[in-house]
Amino acid sequence: MNKYKIGNNFIDIIDKEWDFLIIFNACRYDIFKDIYQNYFPSETLKMAISPTARTL
Repeated sequence: MNKYKIGNNFIDIIDKEWDFLIIFNACRYDIFKDIYQNYFPSETLKMAISPTARTL
């Protein structure tokens, strides 16, 4: 199952079309949300919860 929880929805990230998809493994969302606009000023940050406990 590749479905990640984003908000109240579950999406399969493999089947979705992305302009950019950046996955930070072990990145603290609470810290990154305060600084991400320094690096991606025109993008929207969304937290996605992995369906597994680890990244392969």
